[in-house]
Amino acid sequence: MRAALPIQFLKKVAEEYKLSEFEQEAFVERLSDMEKTDLVVAKMINISRDRYSSRMTGVYKKFGITGRGAGKANKLFFKVLSLYKKDNPFGSYGIETDALERLVNNTQIKIQPLIKNKCASMRILDMSNPVAINEIFTEVRIRDQIKANRHIDISELIPKSKQEYKLQAVPPQVTNQVSTEKISGIDIIKQHRRLMILGKPGAGKTTFLKHIALLLSERSDVLSGYIPVFISLNDFCAEEQNKELVEYIFADISSHGIERDNLEILIKSGRLIFLLDGLDEVKESKISHVIRQIRLLSQDFENNNFIVTCRLAAQAQEYKFENFVEVEICDFNDNQIKAFVRNWFTEKGKHKRADSFIARMVKDSNIRDLATSPLLLTLLCIVFEDSGDFPVNRSELYEEGVDVLLRKWDANRDIYRPKVYGELSRNKKEDLLSHIAFNSFERNEYFFKQKSIENEIRDYIYNLQMPTKKYRSVDVDCREILRSIEADHGLITAIAKGIYSFSHLTFHEYFTSRKIVKIMDPDEQKEVLNSLVEHIYEPRWREIFALVSCMLPKADYFMKLLKLKIGEPIQDSLKIQDFFSWLNRKSSLAAGPGEMLALKSAGQILYFKLATTTLDLKGVKHLNHRDFKLDSNLSIVLSQSRSIFQDMDLAAGLLSSGQSVGFRRKVERNQDLILSTLDTCMELVFDDRLKDKLNQLKNNLSSVESPVEWWLQSGEAWIKELISTMVNFQDIGHSWDFNQAELITLDKYFYASKLLENCLSKDCYVSRHLRESLTRNILLPLSSDSL
Repeated sequence: MRAALPIQFLKKVAEEYKLSEFEQEAFVERLSDMEKTDLVVAKMINISRDRYSSRMTGVYKKFGITGRGAGKANKLFFKVLSLYKKDNPFGSYGIETDALERLVNNTQIKIQPLIKNKCASMRILDMSNPVAINEIFTEVRIRDQIKANRHIDISELIPKSKQEYKLQAVPPQVTNQVSTEKISGIDIIKQHRRLMILGKPGAGKTTFLKHIALLLSERSDVLSGYIPVFISLNDFCAEEQNKELVEYIFADISSHGIERDNLEILIKSGRLIFLLDGLDEVKESKISHVIRQIRLLSQDFENNNFIVTCRLAAQAQEYKFENFVEVEICDFNDNQIKAFVRNWFTEKGKHKRADSFIARMVKDSNIRDLATSPLLLTLLCIVFEDSGDFPVNRSELYEEGVDVLLRKWDANRDIYRPKVYGELSRNKKEDLLSHIAFNSFERNEYFFKQKSIENEIRDYIYNLQMPTKKYRSVDVDCREILRSIEADHGLITAIAKGIYSFSHLTFHEYFTSRKIVKIMDPDEQKEVLNSLVEHIYEPRWREIFALVSCMLPKADYFMKLLKLKIGEPIQDSLKIQDFFSWLNRKSSLAAGPGEMLALKSAGQILYFKLATTTLDLKGVKHLNHRDFKLDSNLSIVLSQSRSIFQDMDLAAGLLSSGQSVGFRRKVERNQDLILSTLDTCMELVFDDRLKDKLNQLKNNLSSVESPVEWWLQSGEAWIKELISTMVNFQDIGHSWDFNQAELITLDKYFYASKLLENCLSKDCYVSRHLRESLTRNILLPLSSDSL
């Protein structure tokens, strides 16, 4: 239906308002078809445009419509439409709907350049060029329960059990501790007319709001029928003192050719969505005025939609609005991270780099931990875009992330937060966070109560020389500082009522390591390092060891300390000492003079695994080396043979019951594997005597007609002959007969030695002589004298 009123009704209204003959002609022609332009209407009644305007001026005056611009015609139409609705409530619906849709579409077209200018792109951090928001935007998920408002106990956040020293025994991420429903950001907007979207710094609140504004201005099917009004509250505050928000909005929109009369029609019809971004960014001196303005705006234009964004801690402190539903923007999950990364590198024309990024992230839980924050994920993409990898020294990446949150993020947007915490220098802020991190990490606390963290703040602040007027109330200041830490950069955040945590485990570990490294007193630092190595077998300290080794200016003392600590548990066992003498001998024989450093350390790992009955050879370097391949294949033959022989206990019962078909097939399959592996071994053998021995063993086994019966009668003797061959020719296959306690000791020793190797492989600065000595003896115990 077209936006038009019946001609007879218009003539009737014209008479009631005492329009002249010429005014009535213009009035009827204008309102009978609002699709026509004023110029077309003038031609329809055969007068000039000026004469038409003169007649309509009289019409507007008699209807009490003031102002300037084309919007007066729409205002007149809706005023007359209201008269028509009284007599024709059902017949007017289609006319009104069509008129509103026409007005909305025209306004969207006019406002599109303004929205594009404000919202189409972003340039943050160290970007060399801006990126299009709609090109990289990733779907936002919203939690309808504020995480920090939950009433739960810390015990509900702690894993029920932990293995003593297995690598898998790492603490759960904070983001995994919330089970409330997560809803699409678009869906939550459709459900509520008044929203306050809360989130941590860099959670993507502004990007989401800009994306919504773009969708509306571009008349997307996802969100349609509304006019976006995007306002940066920080920009609003930069205007003249105590300006009215509604006037600021009208001035902003009218500058793009949108008549105030039309805007008032849209407001009255509830067709605007006010997108008010960054309440927490408003200067403290103006916050009361801004809050009052938002309240007035939402009251005066109550039929319209409102979305306000704010950082979590700032809202919790003082920014409350009646009738607004508070929701929390969630961290990215794996699918969102992958989508963002693909969008980012596709926009840059580097599709393959996205695959490389995702592959690295899958392997590295610390990178994935950071990537849950959209801001830090952007940083990771910028870093990876340049080099195709992340820094070897991971502490440099974490330091850059901390710098983004502590300084760059607010500085890029000219935001100053003058609070008690803001008076601390950046270095002192990091010292405070390191103080909190180290003490809580030592207590095995990933989650801590508000009183506990305030005590840590109090302990630190007490030792600072601060102006007494600013720190006259330590208790109040501690509470204020905690709020500021959460609001300003979100490195520590509330995850339940009165319960806090570092926003990322990675930052908890980084600041713990920083505390150790930044100790200036040499004696005190040695004492702390000695205390640190006591945690060598605890997986949760693994990343601390790696970070400290990279962050120390020179790590010789720390590396020596680690090596000696690792060797302590094995000193009292003669059997284990004999084992390491063999390991040294065997790994040395595998390498020639030019390959000694690389192959000896790789050989130690290989033979350690083989001797402790661990056939998982992942991570063993130089496995294509002939001796390594031969010895590992011989060990596989021995392992498979023992497995078959051990299963013979079942054979007698199965044979007598007639249920041996499946068992026989299994033995045959394992025997085929043994035979094919023996063939591989013989291809690797240069010694004719060993080749003859292996060929004889193979022939004895391959000529068997009934494998199960043969293994029952001859399997034990065959295995003994295999072991004798392996021992005599290759010095492997020894039966060490370790008891359970000794196996646990060796397992822990291997874990700790691999940790030391990992530290050395990073950007760790140690003297060349020490590095070579540790690498050459990575699984061999050393005395303090040899270091």
